[in-house]
Amino acid sequence: MNTQPPLPVIIVTGALGVGKTTAIAQALSGKPAAERWVVILNEFTESGIDVLTIAGSANGEFDVQLVTGGCLCCVGAQDFSRTLAGFVAGPRPARLYIEPSGLGHPSAIIEELLAYQARGEVDLRCVVALVDAGRLEQLQVPGIYADQVEAADVLLLAKADQASAKQHEEFFAYAEQLYPPKRRLGVCQAGRLPDWVAQDQRIYSTPALADPNRPRFKPAPAGSGLLRADASINHVLDRHALSFEMPRSQGFDAQILQQALATAPELAGVERLKGVFRVGPEHWMLIQRVGTELSVKDSAWRRDNRVEVLSQAGVRLNQAALLAFWQRLADASLPQSQPDQR
Repeated sequence: MNTQPPLPVIIVTGALGVGKTTAIAQALSGKPAAERWVVILNEFTESGIDVLTIAGSANGEFDVQLVTGGCLCCVGAQDFSRTLAGFVAGPRPARLYIEPSGLGHPSAIIEELLAYQARGEVDLRCVVALVDAGRLEQLQVPGIYADQVEAADVLLLAKADQASAKQHEEFFAYAEQLYPPKRRLGVCQAGRLPDWVAQDQRIYSTPALADPNRPRFKPAPAGSGLLRADASINHVLDRHALSFEMPRSQGFDAQILQQALATAPELAGVERLKGVFRVGPEHWMLIQRVGTELSVKDSAWRRDNRVEVLSQAGVRLNQAALLAFWQRLADASLPQSQPDQR
């Protein structure tokens, strides 16, 4: 039995040229010399130019593993899996940074890391997305860049020292309206990540599976009570707000879910609903309801199932009824599905 502590992991993602490699190089320059840190770096070719950038900055012992092919989650997936497994099985470094390609999708990487985390082998500290102030409009439409932002816990304005006051304002206005909300917002000044990213603290948070060997996608049997939901209440502007978080191992049937969210009497009095739900082994949806109008799109979220509801003015929502509603949806979901065994 491997008794090593979990391997701390930080993912730094973002568009091409946004400064991911510079940020990781800066982090390595400040690491304790006695600690061994590792970087898994994704490049399109084997030229290794970014490897040289990181190697030239590192303080003390380090290791940079280059995975070529342009995307860790597709062309380079086998190399990434093999490299990651080696670091988990062998003497574990003090920290692991992962830099996906600027054209790479981070969700599959997160899925693989969470499988290790469920076994206590990895501690995914945070997923950082760097955002270029001049590219905010690219994040407003579906695509890889929007997915990178959606998958992240931490959103940082890249090259903040070069951005105008207006660009700072636009970045934070954009970031604060995102759903699911980010755990931290900040800036990356002169290529340096904030101290609270580099410090030894956990920003990323996902409910742990009760059984590490339990399949990662399996609906709870009816009446089993396996669906765990944490609810919080907020009172704002004479409106009652409730939020619910359910474990990522819980799956939902997309058709049942959409029909219920469009017609359920439990949602009477709800002015707005936002939720992300796992509807397949690797498929998540963002569903929003305003009044009685429903909108649905794919989501890059991978943490957990979560819902936020806001009442109409003067209406108090029934928390117990809504908890029972989510449980019924879980009980009704995907009895025919094949769980993901990874």
